[in-house]
Amino acid sequence: MKPNKKLLRFLKQFFIQRPELHHPDDSSLLSTQEFYRLLDKERFRADRLGNPFSLVVIQLPKEFQKPAKLRSLASQIHSKTRMIDELGWFAPGTLGLYLFNTPLSGAQTMIERIQSCIDAPELFDDAQIMVYPDTQPRGDESDDEASNRRRQERIDLDLVATIQPVAGHKQEETPILTRTRDISASGAYLLTDMPLPPDMQLELEVLLPFEELTPMEGSDIALKAIGRVVRSDDNGVAVQFHNSQDLKRFQSLTN
Repeated sequence: MKPNKKLLRFLKQFFIQRPELHHPDDSSLLSTQEFYRLLDKERFRADRLGNPFSLVVIQLPKEFQKPAKLRSLASQIHSKTRMIDELGWFAPGTLGLYLFNTPLSGAQTMIERIQSCIDAPELFDDAQIMVYPDTQPRGDESDDEASNRRRQERIDLDLVATIQPVAGHKQEETPILTRTRDISASGAYLLTDMPLPPDMQLELEVLLPFEELTPMEGSDIALKAIGRVVRSDDNGVAVQFHNSQDLKRFQSLTN
């Protein structure tokens, strides 16, 4: 199965936290929940102090997900990184390497150092570097325009979702099963024939099929968000998210 590139693009907009997504076979790696908790904390630090950090995303072939190979690889990566850097699971079959206070150039240098000492340097040939905050200029685009563009990037993805009206923090009705037509870090369009009035508060849960990135059993996880209906038509409703703690992303700098 080929990786779903649209799904990967979408995931870069979110830090997803779900406790069951972890790989307990290697104590030198942070679980997915621990890794995203770290990233979430570091985003706030970067926002406050203005110091960027980098995330290197490494897709692992199945052979390197086996415990012995994984321990060896993790040990080799740790030997070239600092104590303040962290290695963990970004997604099933995908490692994330957090680099403290490191811009793009520093992350590229770190990758070269790691490749010089590991048994399989080709693993880093297609590694992606993501930097937060994104400081790369884009022609005449202003900071506000760049921020809005990143926040509003919508991707055509057909994903299973449920929506449930809420009042305050209380769920009011049985969840409604639906599908997304498109989705971004700031909202989604949901296909449903149920009339939902503007400004209705909704709890949204979207299933993310990680097996389309790297085939694994039991790899679906859920993204949860609170939003409001901003418009509706005969085909469905547009929902704008407003629990922004889950809705920040890294800007990808390499493909």
